[in-house]
Amino acid sequence: MKAEEEKKKAEEEEEKKRQEAEKEAEEKNKPSEDHAEGSVKVIEASEQVVLDKGKAIMDSEPPAYVLKMQADIESQRIKQEALEQKADKVAEIQHEMSSKLDALISLLSKKT
Repeated sequence: MKAEEEKKKAEEEEEKKRQEAEKEAEEKNKPSEDHAEGSVKVIEASEQVVLDKGKAIMDSEPPAYVLKMQADIESQRIKQEALEQKADKVAEIQHEMSSKLDALISLLSKKT
């Protein structure tokens, strides 16, 4: 009898924990005004993983926030390449100016 009662109590406690987890998931799932759409999707996905007990979630297409981040990274890469090209041009021009200045200095020093 005691073993059955203990087993029943353990099952009731597990059920309470599961219900509490579901309530917390529902509360987190409610979008608030200060949350962006992307952050709500992240919460929903993480809750599904918890509720599915580790089952992988497969989306046919990445979420909007991932696509935006990919676009931002690409634009930063393009800007970085443009800056590197400008830096190369500045270094080249500086070298040309330095050699011209050396030529002028040598001409002036010959005259005096």
